[in-house]
Amino acid sequence: MKYHIVIMIFASLVIQAANLNATNYFVSNSGSDSNSGMTPSTPFLTIQKAANVVSTGDTVFVESGTYAGFDLRDINGSVNSPIVFKALGDSVLINQSGPLRDDGINIENADYIVIDGFISNDMPGAGNGIRLVNADHCVVRNCSCDNNAERGIFTGFTDDILIEYNLCTNSIDEHGIYVSNSSDRPIIRYNECYGNNAIGIHMNGDLSEGGDGIISDAEIYGNIIHDNNHAAGINMDGLQDPVVYNNLIYNNHIAQGIALFQGDGAIPTRGAKIYNNTIIVPSDGRWGILVNNGSNVNTEIYNNIIINQHAWRGCITIEDTSQFKSDYNVLNNKMSSSGDGSTISLAQWQGLGLDIHSQLADALSAIFMNPDSSDYQLISGSQAIDTGTAMVSAVVAEDLNGDLRPSGEGYDIGAYEFLAPCVNCWTSGTVVYVDSAAVGMQNGTSWVDGFIDLQEAIAAVSSFPQIEEIWIANGTYRPGNDSLRNMSFVLVDSIVIYGGFAGGEALLAQRNPLLNRVRLSGDIGLPGDSEDNSFHVVIIDATCVGCLLDGVTITQGNSNGVPGIDDRGAAILSFGKATLHNVLIEENMSSGSGAAIFNTGEQALLITDQCLLRTNTSNTGQNVVNESGASMRIRNIAIIEDD
Repeated sequence: MKYHIVIMIFASLVIQAANLNATNYFVSNSGSDSNSGMTPSTPFLTIQKAANVVSTGDTVFVESGTYAGFDLRDINGSVNSPIVFKALGDSVLINQSGPLRDDGINIENADYIVIDGFISNDMPGAGNGIRLVNADHCVVRNCSCDNNAERGIFTGFTDDILIEYNLCTNSIDEHGIYVSNSSDRPIIRYNECYGNNAIGIHMNGDLSEGGDGIISDAEIYGNIIHDNNHAAGINMDGLQDPVVYNNLIYNNHIAQGIALFQGDGAIPTRGAKIYNNTIIVPSDGRWGILVNNGSNVNTEIYNNIIINQHAWRGCITIEDTSQFKSDYNVLNNKMSSSGDGSTISLAQWQGLGLDIHSQLADALSAIFMNPDSSDYQLISGSQAIDTGTAMVSAVVAEDLNGDLRPSGEGYDIGAYEFLAPCVNCWTSGTVVYVDSAAVGMQNGTSWVDGFIDLQEAIAAVSSFPQIEEIWIANGTYRPGNDSLRNMSFVLVDSIVIYGGFAGGEALLAQRNPLLNRVRLSGDIGLPGDSEDNSFHVVIIDATCVGCLLDGVTITQGNSNGVPGIDDRGAAILSFGKATLHNVLIEENMSSGSGAAIFNTGEQALLITDQCLLRTNTSNTGQNVVNESGASMRIRNIAIIEDD
């Protein structure tokens, strides 16, 4: 399965902080806590030592190795200068608890903290892999938590927390991820949770612990939750207006797929938008979606595949159908309007005014690619293809794979959008065509049938090695169409991209880049609002060995994210070997450096004929940055106006 491409590990990591007053600290198994910790050659030995000295805007880089945990309390980052703990590489293991609690990482009374890339396993007693309490605007990403006594990731009173791209497995007592205690606006996305003793993802307003007992405006999407035990795959107690979409939930035992209820929360979970999830309940499970009394209010269940293999429990159970909407789902013939009790048929359920356009489920093998191997992507001919509703469009713009919805005549049902294979499309040619105004088959095989989305053309190059070039007609192309700011056009291998076509040319020589402008724009969110633009419009991957970008304008990137990660390379972030030709780079911004180009690749980045850089803005004043050890060549008539 693929996720949104997020670049978190640089080929050669940048160590200059965006805040000129900030400090970078280094930790290594070869270090000493008597060192200064301020250079890679004078690192601290323990992460705790670094945690004792950090201040606003500082970054702690931890080299691969095995460490004791750490505890950070009573110190804050800020919106533009968070405190960052960053693992270098993928083998920074914390396997001993910190000094004050049983947790591997504990953050308390500390806002704007980023935890990135750590492995936290085997915490004893009441330990969590990672714990954050009274900590707002924090980020936990790219971490792995396994075999911890309580939970993988636990948070309490954590407004605006972002939990993404984590793996939380085999918690001994409770859950994979647990967000609690009136934590408003949490985002929990692209995580995988399995093997936990209880729930995959649990949220609880916890009125008895203080606060208003309500978790407001939660977003839970793109998660894969399977083989957990008890309660639910996703459990929601005391939530107001959560959106839950594009989650794959299967094989959770003695559990609902998704549960909405009131336990410790101040209210029953209500106002839920449950869209485009795939839920497969095993024979020892419970209900697909449980909607307890009060949770019916303003709750909507659209475009879900809900299949239950339990002997008598079914797909949706509810105690009160008023103010409740459910439709365009694929379901078994088992529903309940009386709670966890007797079932009624889909026809009887429809008699209540629910699921009028929903379908009875075919066999799993007729819906999914390979359900026996847990591949729940849609198979050709699946009843879920093009039979969903566009009423979800304000929330669901992509699928679990990051592919745009809809790809066909209508929205598909479930977590995955079906992409029709184009078998041998390019056997007679080597070019894939992109035209935002194409009205044909939109499969990239000709100008008439061109892709309207450049991302689809880039994906086609990976699928069909006979493709040598991408030709793009004039227009504006964006790496995404919502505010997922990590979306970029990622160039790989030997991809060759030419812009400047009107749409109809047969020869490369017929194009005119000056007349037919192709704009690669980072303005992916609210039009004109730069704060939700892409961090990097174009990423040149380290796998690039002969990539070419020719005849395009790159604009509206805004790298104002995490220092050392997303605060540079707004237009182009390069790790590989590529050539830029006939490229205009303008109106990009960076809170760090390299708003136009940040090159950190060991291979050569060549900027050559007719390239123009103008009106780009970096806080450091450097709009083209070649990191130490990287290679960049500028030749012939490259013009740089703003450096």
